[in-house]
Amino acid sequence: MIQADETPVLVNHDGRKAGSKSWMWVYRSGHLYQDRQIVLYEYQPNRKAEHAEEFLKGFSGWLHADGYHGYHRLPENIRVVGCWAHARRKFDEALQTLLQEKRKDSLAAAGECYCSRLFQLEKSFAELTPEERHAKRLELSNNRAERSIKPFVMGRKNWLFANTPGGAQSSSVIYSLIETAKENGLDPYRYLLWVLRNAPAMSQMDEAWAEQLLPASAPQECRIPKE
Repeated sequence: MIQADETPVLVNHDGRKAGSKSWMWVYRSGHLYQDRQIVLYEYQPNRKAEHAEEFLKGFSGWLHADGYHGYHRLPENIRVVGCWAHARRKFDEALQTLLQEKRKDSLAAAGECYCSRLFQLEKSFAELTPEERHAKRLELSNNRAERSIKPFVMGRKNWLFANTPGGAQSSSVIYSLIETAKENGLDPYRYLLWVLRNAPAMSQMDEAWAEQLLPASAPQECRIPKE
């Protein structure tokens, strides 16, 4: 199972009129694969579903996402599942529109209570192995993907835009490396130094050089000491 999310990004010189929206997509592994987490960003000039289909070519399984309709146009070998966190927010929004005395017995309250109960059960599964959790349910929300897109969103508030499509694509590579490092308990700075120092020599010696630079292969000095 993987999770996906996307967010707008402004690219100045991409051949379109000023203010045209581009998109940064993120795909990441879910909780079931906690030992080897991968977070991958991809820049695209629009939000068309064909980009997700191309990126996920060869993948079969569950895709956890929010309510964006484009994901439901993917091939049948990819089954899209929804997010209970998003559903709970909608019930909560509905509650806020009701008078206080009408909330308790409303359908919105019943829906929010049901969602909250699901997340209570999810919390009780926290100490189980990935296999044991999988036997009990699929993951409830795509919050992990939302958390992974957040660093890009926060960064965007500071740098505001990418100057060219090439710059946006470079950003996707850097964010992929840094967020994957963080998800695997690595210090991003030390991990990037290790990658940049070793990639040139490895790429000339071995066709599978990139696999040797994945977080699982990083030396101990790249890892954040456990307290």
